[in-house]
Amino acid sequence: MDRSKQMMQVLYNLLHNSIESIEENGTICMYSNVNETYNMYMYDSGRGIPKEMQKTIFEPFMTTKSSGTGLGLTIVKRIIENHGGTTALHDSSEKGTTFVISLPIGRKEE
Repeated sequence: MDRSKQMMQVLYNLLHNSIESIEENGTICMYSNVNETYNMYMYDSGRGIPKEMQKTIFEPFMTTKSSGTGLGLTIVKRIIENHGGTTALHDSSEKGTTFVISLPIGRKEE
């Protein structure tokens, strides 16, 4: 899968999770900045991730939902790491979740 398709998969997985976690009139916000790295932030006003699950959220088959495979965030993390970046759960509470993706600037496609 080429790099652009992989990045689309990252965005799809993050958006899909956000959409499933928000209620009617909820908020999803994506924004980015560039300094030494390209940083993308994905925030949603959903139900958040329980504290006891936050350290394992990127592990395979980990899910906060009653259905689903629990592979979405694992795939996100693997794709970003394959491109020299990092993925982090920046904040999660009962009032929402923020994920941060950081990618190096100028890395050539392999």
